[in-house]
Parts: sequence; structure tokens; C-alpha cells
Amino acid sequence: MTGPATGLRPAEPPFVAACGSTGAAAARAVILGIPYDGATSYRAGARAAPAAIRAASHSIESYAPPFGADLDDGSVFDAGDLAVPEDLAPDAFVPWATSALSELDRRLPAVPRLVLGGDHGAALPALLAACARHPDLRILHIDAHGDLRASYDGTPYSHACVMARVLEALGPEGIVATWGIRSGPPEEFTRARTDRRILALGTDPDAGPALAARWAFGAAPVYVTFDLDGLDVGELPGTGTPEPGGLPLAAVERALCRLARGRAPVVGADLTELSPPLDPSGLSAVTAARAARALLFALGAGTRPAGTRDGQADAPASSSLRR
Repeated sequence: MTGPATGLRPAEPPFVAACGSTGAAAARAVILGIPYDGATSYRAGARAAPAAIRAASHSIESYAPPFGADLDDGSVFDAGDLAVPEDLAPDAFVPWATSALSELDRRLPAVPRLVLGGDHGAALPALLAACARHPDLRILHIDAHGDLRASYDGTPYSHACVMARVLEALGPEGIVATWGIRSGPPEEFTRARTDRRILALGTDPDAGPALAARWAFGAAPVYVTFDLDGLDVGELPGTGTPEPGGLPLAAVERALCRLARGRAPVVGADLTELSPPLDPSGLSAVTAARAARALLFALGAGTRPAGTRDGQADAPASSSLRR
């Protein structure tokens, strides 16, 4: 392969309330799908997630009561899906996608981006780029697994290795806060206790909102990497590596709402590991769409309609969430 195929396939349909290319210049957040699941270790199907999340988004409202805000203000541009070549092994996908994203940086609006995977490995190039740009990056990692393995299934780019690669790229002042982790080998839990850049929040639903409240009013940039198997399987059973237990989506929304209201820049996010074929009911795709909506608010999209209130504070009329 001589170079990245940096074409974009249109989103059909786009995410609810997202504007087309004519409105891209006014966007405050961009959606980019990366339909890749070649780094999956158990059950595939996550390549179908970007389309399923967009379709399911039309079953929810663009207005989100927990945020007291609406996405119908033209602040989101859906760029479509990266045209990933078929049958790329993880070792080939990562350099290919890194090059493709670098070229797309020159073509897409220079605003925070939400990557829709794909498995967690699909988001690794975006995570590595964020680490390179922000040596003091704060990463909120929501997941059932630590993803700290040096190698898995013969590759260092398995979805089980994503955060190990991120920590190699993260600056000495960076922090990874892990939330929802409840499965993995003992050495991953040992590293989470001993690596000073890792802040292990466990599975307490209140831990994420408390941390987000502190980070939101700091100066360091924040990135949210959200593997959907971090959620309670009752809310999202359609994932390749399900793990009983998990966080309620409402707790994640509380954390993202606090980031949305803060001063700290949320510079990027990803949402991964939905496998639509594994949940014929469609519940998982709807849950994922709601999670994507919350991430867009955290990235700076959305406006509070006049006269609305939310559960945390009065909402000034017709204002952006960020103050």
C-alpha cells in the first residue's frame, strides 16, 4: 500500500441534528467514524457501530435533559467515515490510520473531534495524536478492562494493548484516570497501583463525576476514551467482550456534564466497542447514541435553550455550555 486512502464515506444518515459540509465552518465539534474491528480478540462486529450509532441517534432527542442543552444549533459537523481498506491487520492499521488522520487534519475543521469506532484499537491513532499535541493531557478512560497488555494475539496493537501504547506516548505530566475497570490479569492491576500517571477510580459510580469536577476547572486539556463495555451490561449487552457489572450511563453523563461546564478544554473523545450484531434488540445502539450525544456536549457542542434548567445549575438563556 503506497499511501493512505483518505477518502471519507458520507454518513447516511448523519448523527441527529448534525450539519452538512456547508455548515462545517461553524462547527464546534466534528464526528468521524472509523469502522475498523481488526484488533478485536473475541467477537467482532464493531465495524458496524458508526452507522448503527448514527441511525439510533434519530430515536433520541437532540436535547438532553441532564445537560439542559440541545445539539440543534449547527454546532456539530458529521464528516462521515474514514474509508478503511478491508482486512488490515492491526500492525498495518495503526500507521495507515495515523497518516490518514494527519491528512484529514488539514481538511476538517480544527475543532475537537469525536471518533466513533470500531474496536478500541480504532481510536488508538487519535489518542496518540492527542498525546503528542498535549504533554500534560488528562485522559478519562472508561472501560471494563485496563488494556495495559504489552502484546496480545501476537500484536502490540490489539485492543487489549491500547492504554499501554498510550502510556508510552503520554508525557511525564500526563494522567490516565481509569474508571469502570473490573477485569484483567493481575499485572495490569499492579501497574495501575504503581504507575504514578495512572489514577485508578475503580467501579464507584460517583468517582468519575468527582474527578471530572476537579479536572473541569483546571488548565490541563482533557481527552475522554470510552470503551462501551465499561457500562452495565444490562444497558449495553451488545459488545464484543462483555463483563458483568459496570457503570450506569447516568453516572457517565454526570461526569461529562461537569466537563461540559468547566473551563478545561476537552480536546477530543472516542466511543468504541459497540457490536450491533450482538444485540438484535437495538438497545445497545440507542445507549451508544446517547453516550455519543453526551460526549459531543463535553467537547463544546450544543446550546442551552431559553428558560431551561438542568439538575446542577440554572441555565442562562441561549448560551453555550462552556463559560
